[in-house]
Amino acid sequence: MASLILFVVLTSSLLPLLALAADSDMTFAGITTTTDNEAIQAISIAWNISNWKPYIGSDPCVGNGNFTPWPYIGCDGCQVGASSNSCNVTSLNLNGQNINAKIPPELFNLQLLTYLDLHNNSISDSIPPAIGSLSKITYLDLSMNNFSGHIPEEISNLTGLTHLNLSKNLLSGLVPSKLGDITSLSYLDLSVNMLSGNVPSELGKLTKLLVLKFGTNSFKGLLPPDLGNLSSLEQLYFDSSRVSGLLHVLEPLTKLRILWAFDNDIRGNLTVFKNFSGLEELRIYGASIEGPIPNFSHPSTIRTLQIGDLLPPPVNSSSQTESDSDFSFLKNMHNLTILSLRNCSLKSINFPNIPVLTNLTYLDLSFNKLSGKVPANFAQDKFPNLTQLFIGGNKFDGNLNDIIPRNLSNGEIDISFNPISGDLSLYPNLNINFLGTNINARTRYSNSRSSDILNFIGNKSLWTNITKLAVPFAIKCGGDVHDIPYLFYYHNDTKHLGVADLNFDPQNQWVVSIVSPFLPNNYIIDFIVNTDHSISGAGTQALYQTARISASSLRYYIVGFPDGDGYKIEIDFAEIVIEEQSSRRGLGRRYFNIYIQGKPVEKDFNIVDAANGSYVVVNKTYENITVTNRTLDIHFQWAGRGTCCVPHEDTYGPLVSAIRVSTREPPPRPRKTAREKAGVAVGILSLGIASLLISLSIVYLWWQWIRLGRVMKP
Repeated sequence: MASLILFVVLTSSLLPLLALAADSDMTFAGITTTTDNEAIQAISIAWNISNWKPYIGSDPCVGNGNFTPWPYIGCDGCQVGASSNSCNVTSLNLNGQNINAKIPPELFNLQLLTYLDLHNNSISDSIPPAIGSLSKITYLDLSMNNFSGHIPEEISNLTGLTHLNLSKNLLSGLVPSKLGDITSLSYLDLSVNMLSGNVPSELGKLTKLLVLKFGTNSFKGLLPPDLGNLSSLEQLYFDSSRVSGLLHVLEPLTKLRILWAFDNDIRGNLTVFKNFSGLEELRIYGASIEGPIPNFSHPSTIRTLQIGDLLPPPVNSSSQTESDSDFSFLKNMHNLTILSLRNCSLKSINFPNIPVLTNLTYLDLSFNKLSGKVPANFAQDKFPNLTQLFIGGNKFDGNLNDIIPRNLSNGEIDISFNPISGDLSLYPNLNINFLGTNINARTRYSNSRSSDILNFIGNKSLWTNITKLAVPFAIKCGGDVHDIPYLFYYHNDTKHLGVADLNFDPQNQWVVSIVSPFLPNNYIIDFIVNTDHSISGAGTQALYQTARISASSLRYYIVGFPDGDGYKIEIDFAEIVIEEQSSRRGLGRRYFNIYIQGKPVEKDFNIVDAANGSYVVVNKTYENITVTNRTLDIHFQWAGRGTCCVPHEDTYGPLVSAIRVSTREPPPRPRKTAREKAGVAVGILSLGIASLLISLSIVYLWWQWIRLGRVMKP
C-alpha cells in the first residue's frame, strides 16, 4: 500500500511535465525503477542527508520535475524515449555528508550500482557481508569512517572492482586472503586500521595493481616475497605496518614511482633501489637499512629523497660510509626539490662536494658527522631557491653569510651545534636556531649577557655572567603554572616557536631549542598542544593539559648549576594528542629517544605504552646525573619510529609536559609519636627539676662554708 501511495504521489507530480511533453511531441526520460526508488527513499531517511530533504518523495533520477537526478546520485537507462521504471541508480557519491549511522540494508538493493563513495563520514558498526552482493560495483570507498570488526570475506565477490579503499577506520583482525581473487584491482588501500597477522601473500596475485597501501597497522611477520610479482606497481606505502623481512623482496618492482617504507623492522641495503627507472619519491627511515646510498640509474626522475636513521655498512664491508659523504649519488638529480638525509651516519673530513641543485627548496643533513669549512657563497651558488635548511648537529665551520642564500629572508634555518660564526643583524626576520654556535646574537637580544649565555653552551670558555642556579628547578613545558607542588616553582614555556627556533630565559638561564622540519607541512605551527580532557593521575590538571612537542628534536638547556654528581631529573608526560583506540585518533603511535648529558636513557619511548593509556600521567626519574661545565642538557629526539600522519601530520616525535631538577637530600628525621613526645617532655621537666635541686644544694653548701669560716675567726 505504501508503495502504491508513493507511486501515485510521484506520478501526480510528473503529470504536468508529461502533458507538456505530449503537447510538444517530445518524449522525456522514464522514472526510476521501483526497487531503486524505494532504496533511495529509505537511505535518505536513515542517513538524514540535508541536501536530499527538498527532494524526498520525488523521483531520484528525475528530481523535482526538471529531469536532473538528486544531488550525489548518478543514473543510467534514462535515455530519451525510454519507458517508465527504466532508470537505475548506478552511482552514489556521499562523501563528507556527516552521516552518523549504520548502513541501511536497502543500500544493497541497488544491484546496478557501479560507484559507491562514502568516505569522510562517521558511519559505525561493521562492514555488512551484504556488500558482496553489489556485483556490478567497480569503485568502492569506505575510508575515514568508524567501521570496526573484520573485513568481510564476501567483499572478494566484487570481481569487477578496480578501486577499493578501506583506510582510516577501526578494522581489526586478519586481511582476508581472498582479496587476492579481485584480480581487477588497480588501487587497494588498507592503511590506518588495526589489522594484524601477516600481510597475505595472496596479494601477489593482484598483478594489475598500480597503488598498494597497507601502512599504519599492526601486522606481524615477514614482508611477503610474493609482492615482487606486482610488476605493474607504481606506488607502495607500508609505513608503520610493523612488518619485518628483507628489503630485497622489493627489488623486482622497478616501475615504482613512490615508496614509503619507514618505521618497520625490515633489513637490507639501499642498492635494492638502484635500478628503479621511474622513481620519483623515496621515504625510508626508522628501519635497519644500511648504506651507502647508491648511484641511481635514473637520477633525473627523483624529486623527493628522504632517507633517515641509516646504518653504516658493516665493519668488514668493502663499502665505506665516507663514500656517501662525497654526495656523488646526487649527480644529475636536476629535478630534486626535497632532500633529507637526517641521521644517516654520514662522515666527511672536508666539506662535502654537493652539486648544483637549482630546484632544491628543502635540505636536511642534520645529526650526521659532516665537517669542513663552508666555501664562500656556497648556498647561493648551489641552492639558489632554498627556503628550508637543517644542518644542526654536525661540525660545519664557516660564516653565516655563506650558508644562507641571499634571497632567503623569511625561511627556516637550523645551524645549531656547529662552530659557525656570523652576525644575525643581517637577517632580522629569519626563523633560525643558532644554539651552540659562535653567532653574534646581541642585535636580537637586549643585552650582551644574553648572547654570552647562549654562546656559553657552545663555547665552554665563556664563564662571564653565568649565575649560580639554585635547586630545585623546574620548567612547565608548553605552558604556564605556579607552585606545583610547593617544592617547585615552574618557569613558563609558552613562547610560540617556529620550525627551527629557540626561546631563551636570560634571567633563569635556560633555553628551549626546537627543530621540527618534517614534511609535507607542519600541522602545529607553534609546537604547543593542549586539551580540556581530564588527566588521570594528575595532582594538578594544568600541569599535564599542555605540552611542548616537536616532529624531530626538542632540547632543554639549563646553564649555571654547580658541577658535581647526585642530580635527579624528573620528566613528566601525558599523551594528549593520540587518543584511546576507540576512535581513529587513537591509531597513531609516538616514539622518541631521550638523552641526558648526551647519554641515551630511553630508546623508542612510547608514552601510551608506559602509562597504559592516553590522558594518563607517567613520570620518568633519572638519578645520579653529573653536571659538568655548569650545563644540563636534556634532549628528546625522534628517531624515525612511529606513525607520521595520525591523527594529523607531525604527530610523531617528542611530547613533554614538565621537567624538574633536584639534588640528593639527607633522609628526613622520623617523626615522633604522641607518647614519645610526652616522654620527651617529662624527661625535660625531670631534668630541669634535678638541675634546680643540684644548684640549690651547691648554693646552700657554699653559704654554710662561708658561715663556718666567720665563726672560726679568732
